[in-house]
Amino acid sequence: MRAGLSVRNYGMQSDTTRYDPDSKHNIPLDRTPYAHHLKVTYPAISDLVKITDPYYRSFDSAYPDFYREQEWERELSGFVKDGKLPALSLMWLPGDHMGSFDRALDGVNTPELQQADNDYAVGRLIQAVAASPYRSDTLIFILEDDAQDGPDHVDAHRSTAYIVGPYVKHAAVVSDYYTTVNMLRTIEDVLGMDHLSIFDANERPMADVFDLGQADWSFTATPSELLAGTKLPIPGEAHAGSAALQPTHDGAYWARVTQGMDFTSDAAVAKFGFALGWQAMMAKGTVNWQPGDEFEATRLHGITH
Repeated sequence: MRAGLSVRNYGMQSDTTRYDPDSKHNIPLDRTPYAHHLKVTYPAISDLVKITDPYYRSFDSAYPDFYREQEWERELSGFVKDGKLPALSLMWLPGDHMGSFDRALDGVNTPELQQADNDYAVGRLIQAVAASPYRSDTLIFILEDDAQDGPDHVDAHRSTAYIVGPYVKHAAVVSDYYTTVNMLRTIEDVLGMDHLSIFDANERPMADVFDLGQADWSFTATPSELLAGTKLPIPGEAHAGSAALQPTHDGAYWARVTQGMDFTSDAAVAKFGFALGWQAMMAKGTVNWQPGDEFEATRLHGITH
């Protein structure tokens, strides 16, 4: 904004207390809030008020990302007509956090279903850009959150990141050590703007991701067969083999074993990791967590897979 560039915000840094179903100011789970003139997002930072889509729901794990992406596509259609796509769009698709299984909309009420919904929404976003007039000069930067809750064989703070669009290497995995600051620096360089601080100024851009010989690109989003069991209005191809792919447990199970957990914030789901990881998905057992318990890594001692 200081550089004089246009910005649009979708769900970032908003007041989510109005999503509490027990609040007298509760904002209902509306699939098409724009059509109903229902404002669903209130930015928590004053500078974001004028650049935020008020019909794009912020962090609420009961709300499928499918409908967030649908709202973003509605605005994209307007930008295509007037030729005024913002230079930078910030978009939050928080479904990979998972939770609120007892009130999740349209039957997207298990970890597998919510992750599949999140993946499909990301894919639909990429597909929409690939089919738009902006495909030749738009890059999509994707970060996954909460790497520390899902350690792999290398490091507990490692996560995946994706860059999609023109001049990006095809079918490539770049394993260079990059942080979020490297991605921030890359976005700044693409936009031709100055650095925000000494930290991003001293980080290198993610140059190894790009290939100037790959101007052409395309993408088609395919929904997981898991989503065939939900009420989401997804294309027919997701239903082809749905009988062979089902959630490990149903929504009632997840509502029961996570009862009392706080899913109102993206930072308040640490206890959920134990329920999701070993006991439910691996051992398919019963979660013994009780409201008020603290997560203890020692519970995993002696367990082998």
